[in-house]
Amino acid sequence: MEYKPKQILDFIRANTDHPMKMKELAKALEIPSSGYGQFRNVVKELIRSGELVKLKRGRIGIASELNVRVGRIAITRMGVGYVMVEGEEGNDIYIAPPKLHTALDGDTVMVRLTGMFGEKRSGQVIKIVERAKRNIVGLFHKSRHFSFVIPDNKKLHRDIYIPESETLDSKEGEKVVAVLTHWDDPYRNPEGQVTERLGMPGQPGVDMLTVLKTYDLPEQFPDDVLDEAEEASAKLTDEELARRMDLTSECIYTIDPADAKDHDDAVSVEKTDTGYRLSVHIADVSYFVEEGTALDREAFRRGNSVYLPGMVVPMLPEILSNDVCSLK
Repeated sequence: MEYKPKQILDFIRANTDHPMKMKELAKALEIPSSGYGQFRNVVKELIRSGELVKLKRGRIGIASELNVRVGRIAITRMGVGYVMVEGEEGNDIYIAPPKLHTALDGDTVMVRLTGMFGEKRSGQVIKIVERAKRNIVGLFHKSRHFSFVIPDNKKLHRDIYIPESETLDSKEGEKVVAVLTHWDDPYRNPEGQVTERLGMPGQPGVDMLTVLKTYDLPEQFPDDVLDEAEEASAKLTDEELARRMDLTSECIYTIDPADAKDHDDAVSVEKTDTGYRLSVHIADVSYFVEEGTALDREAFRRGNSVYLPGMVVPMLPEILSNDVCSLK
């Protein structure tokens, strides 16, 4: 038997005067031991989505009936938070800086509504549901008694304390990458560890590394994606070329700098008896990248190519983006 979210929500809603723990809830719903795993996964997903909340002593309740919401928090440079709740778009919850608890920009948080701030609902963070996956890039500093990282991202409004065993022997003033490891007390700084040393500010390449690490841009393609790109590049056979319209003798041009490698689109203009014909030519990427392949999934994950001074983080492996999918 498959247990539906609505069935579980309706039962909990009908028993709001007696919040139950997970196993108590399963027993009340007469769920057999063989179905407990699937039931537990459904309840966990409802908690993750914010429809249910876990109360004290592990009891479970309906979020909307407890004046509680779960959503993703965005924090401004001024330290003010706004929680966006799925299904309540355009009705963000205002969180004053003292009410952030230990939330950081991008975290999924549980908030208790406390009133209004102007025309907006206001509240306070009572629990971190899920930390956003993030690299914290910043400057490493070492004082007499402890070390810490000052984040470049001003939305991360607290310095990160680094235990001596987690510094990777970083030097004073060095640009580093850190990750958060522990923070549950808003009156103390978060703890983290240095995962990578990028070098001293101003050194060649450090600025580019800073951008790559800050936005967690992919630096390499997985092996299976590279293998598929190799196979895809061989699809353009003589038979396939013979099937297509040959425009290589036409005057077709791209508006790109001389050193451009990936020509995605081009134009041509032809005078006719009645005026002019403008043609726009687009690279036929879908012929080489088939839906559902590892190559397609990786391109979807990246979303676009990222251009930086002197380098590019491509959406597709270069054998495609710079060669067979380029209008050369």
